[in-house]
Amino acid sequence: MRGKRYLKVLWLLCLCCLLTGVKVQAAGGWKTTESGRFYYVKGKVAKGFVKIKNKLCYFDKNGKLVKNSWIFKKGAKYRADKNGTSICGRFAKVE
Repeated sequence: MRGKRYLKVLWLLCLCCLLTGVKVQAAGGWKTTESGRFYYVKGKVAKGFVKIKNKLCYFDKNGKLVKNSWIFKKGAKYRADKNGTSICGRFAKVE
């Protein structure tokens, strides 16, 4: 009985959000903390190379955006600019 009541309340809240135009955002997007900038995809912190709005970004093993630094990955060397991306949205691979 209690479960049905919960579902009804949840359904009414969703309906109210739709009717009033309230935007509900999925657990994703940028988050800035004291320790750095992070990007979430489906509620989980992004790691490694991730393409965001046609820009390629690199996140370390903790999920922190790498900025203004060299990245060594699979024997190749990449350069991240001050924003965490490179010119033209591609990382410059240096041999």
